[in-house]
Amino acid sequence: ESPQDVGAARILKFVLTGLRNPVRYGEVPGNFDVEIWNPRPDGGRRLIARQHNVASLNMTTGDITVSALALTDLSVGGTSMMTVSLLHAGLLASGNNISLQVLSNFAATASIAASITVVCPVVDCSSVVTHASIVLGSAGGYHTIEVSLGNVTAGAWMDSNVQISVVNVSTFTNPAAGGSWPLIKAVTSRSASGATMSSSRAASYSVDIDPRLGAAAPIVEILP
Repeated sequence: ESPQDVGAARILKFVLTGLRNPVRYGEVPGNFDVEIWNPRPDGGRRLIARQHNVASLNMTTGDITVSALALTDLSVGGTSMMTVSLLHAGLLASGNNISLQVLSNFAATASIAASITVVCPVVDCSSVVTHASIVLGSAGGYHTIEVSLGNVTAGAWMDSNVQISVVNVSTFTNPAAGGSWPLIKAVTSRSASGATMSSSRAASYSVDIDPRLGAAAPIVEILP
């Protein structure tokens, strides 16, 4: 705003732009030193207010969103394979990994053979070397699917707003009752050193198991 006298009780507000968020989830970007200077008639400046070491709030690198989630078979007790698509809004790079927690209401097998596609808006990620593995959880808990991201053909890479599609993940057995069942509990990205970078914010991501489908159709008997 244009120069003017500042009253003793006036509150000054200002906005800092162009700040880059940290690359780790929950990391504090640092403290700020605020100083207000008054121009003097001789062209110099005079310090009229100072506040050092102003704490900032925790920041995140962005949200991980499950943009698509599907099973190949939605029948009660059916055997199915999962396809999930993710959008990682924050920074992602070679050496990072994506961890998906799949609720163990869907029983899984230890083998995993998934087709993984990585699409970056700036860098060509079509040749990213990927690997998927699964650690089975106990009843009432969750299975953990780890998707590691390696280099591209040209070497290391780094980008934001990365889309990841994991098609036909493992073999799951659907619950024995129909209805809406939470399938994915959470998605987290980690750096090569294991530090948490970003995570999903939804409580869970669900699929609808169709009670009209199943290995055995219900039998209705009308008694006299």
